[in-house]
This record gives sequence, structure tokens and C-alpha cells, in this order.
Amino acid sequence: MKLGLIIALSLAGGAAAIGVPTGIYLANSLKQPTIDYSAIETDGYNYDMAAGRAKYAACSGDYSTLAPEDAFNISLDLLSGIEHYRMQGIGEAKALFITQEIRSTIVRDGDRYFEESLSASNSSLSPSCAWRMYQDKEGVSQYQGSMKSGSYEAANFNEDEGLEFNHDAYRDRMGRLISDRSIFVVSSSTVIAEESSFVKEGTGYQLKITLDPVLSVVNYIKQMVTVSNLPSAPTFNSLSIEMTLDEKLYPVTLTTEESYQADSGMGIQATVNGSVTTYYDLDGEFSIPSLNEPEIYEAQ
Repeated sequence: MKLGLIIALSLAGGAAAIGVPTGIYLANSLKQPTIDYSAIETDGYNYDMAAGRAKYAACSGDYSTLAPEDAFNISLDLLSGIEHYRMQGIGEAKALFITQEIRSTIVRDGDRYFEESLSASNSSLSPSCAWRMYQDKEGVSQYQGSMKSGSYEAANFNEDEGLEFNHDAYRDRMGRLISDRSIFVVSSSTVIAEESSFVKEGTGYQLKITLDPVLSVVNYIKQMVTVSNLPSAPTFNSLSIEMTLDEKLYPVTLTTEESYQADSGMGIQATVNGSVTTYYDLDGEFSIPSLNEPEIYEAQ
């Protein structure tokens, strides 16, 4: 009996965070109410990036007075202004006898972007997953592959099995482009202020954000449903983000923790808990790998 565990792809660097679900606990429980995310209009909740840039400029080098949602969006906006970078996400999930190793990469090389998402499981109840995406000015090519035996950092892909999308179609399908700042909606309307903070620490800053588990994931849900075989969208219990930023607010590390209920379609609820840390490398010339050229995941 194979359960459809959602493997989402939001390393989220042109986005916000890695959104790869990383644990599964099976329980016979009552179904959670299904949320109709498609009925939620996010226009009134989105962050005003122009206002954020003005706040950043007005700080004159001391950014400790910014609100958490300002710091988050400004940091990723600064990242989007860098022509060459690499982000790598590393995580591990354990629940009962199931262990998942998570590896994810985003590379930007000028106007071209690459994303890889790998999830290697030790159990057929939570199958392994491998995806690669390539984005340029014309659109996005998406490939689903298979993990190589005995490895959680390498996969095989077939060039003849790729799917092609224009930018709008890919964003509708996956909730974001690889180049987008964030797949999560992070604004004053979605940040739970009493559970969030932004403070100066040493020469840099520490950011902690707890997000509304419905409004913040409207775009993320699109991605999760696309790459899963679940019969309905999951229901989030919680979502939080922690970031380390440098003295100018460029991102250094980002950790996403999430918990949600997923319906396996077999009368069983799955409580999925995940935690993945992203490491940002903003110095260097990074090349985009060919389809079957393995990414190297360096110890952080």
C-alpha cells in the first residue's frame, strides 16, 4: 500500500524557503475540513515591495527597526538583484520507521535559472522523488526523474520526457517561477506579529516569522497538489521561517518548518512535519548543470 506523500519543490530561493515536506506520521483520524484555496484572493494580502525598498533606503545602514515582513521581503529582493548565486537546501525527516533525506538546489546564471529537488526515502510508503527545472526568457522545462539506487544526492532524467511551459502556465502550475522572490505570502496580513521577531545579532540580523497557515500558503498549495498524487489539497497546521541575514540584509541561511494534514485517499490522514535549511552562496560564477550532470552537495 503506497501513500501519496506530497513532495513539494519550493526550495524557494528565487522564492522564500524550501518547502519540501520532510516527515510522515500515519494516524487513523477524522478528516480535517478541506480549505478551498482557489477561492482565496491574495491581491489584498501581498507585500508592497516598492514601499519595502523605500524603507530599506531610509534605514541608512541600521535595519533593526524594520518589521519582520519587511526584513524577509527586502532580503529576498536583494537576492533577486544578484546575477549569479547558488542556494542549497539540506534536510532529513524521520517518523516511525520512515526516513527521508532532502536535497535541493537553485542556481542563477544571468537570465537562466535551474532548480533540483530530491527526496530519498527508505520506505515504499513514502516514495522517493526527483525533479529538475530549467527556466529562461522563453519559459520553463520540467523533468521528473528517478533516484539512483543507494544515493540521496543523484537521480536519472530522460530528456525526451520533459514538459514545456510558458511563464504564466508554469506559475499557475507550480505557484511561482524559479526567479520569483517567494512562494509564500509574507506581509503584515499573514505574519503573526506576537510570534515573530527581527533583531540585530553581532554584525548581522536574526529573523523569526510565524505565518498564518491559510493565507500564506495559497501559492504553495498549487505546487504541492501538482507534484503529489493526493486527492485533495492539504490543510496546514503551522508554518514558520527563521533566517540569518548579513549586515546589509542579504540572506545567509533560511530554515522552514511546516506541519500539515494530508488525505491519502484511503481513509487515512497523514500528519506531515518538515524542516529544511537553505544555505546561500552569493560569491562566485555558478554554471547550470546539464540534465544528468549531478549537483555536488557540500557540507555546510
